[in-house]
Amino acid sequence: MNRSYLWHGREDLAELKLILANRPKPDFPVGLPDTPETTAERRRILAEAVASACGTPAAYRRHLRDGEEPCPRCRQAESARRTARKSAQRARRRAEFCTPRGDDQ
Repeated sequence: MNRSYLWHGREDLAELKLILANRPKPDFPVGLPDTPETTAERRRILAEAVASACGTPAAYRRHLRDGEEPCPRCRQAESARRTARKSAQRARRRAEFCTPRGDDQ
């Protein structure tokens, strides 16, 4: 059995073989040229496609970046993130300054 391809012999990925066989040649121009406008448009489209679900710190930042008021779920998630971060910082500070004494002191 040829194992050079992950999809070899799998029925659910048979369509992939057809897609790969019909892909354009490497010298074929695909898409728009890279300009600041097209780059910004690609980023906007990508951001919409992979937008974080509400209730996460990333979604909270997205609300702020888009000039929106963060929803309650996003505010709660950001609050929990900040609380956890401050607790971790305090614990590191305490560990740094409050080390237990050794036997030789």
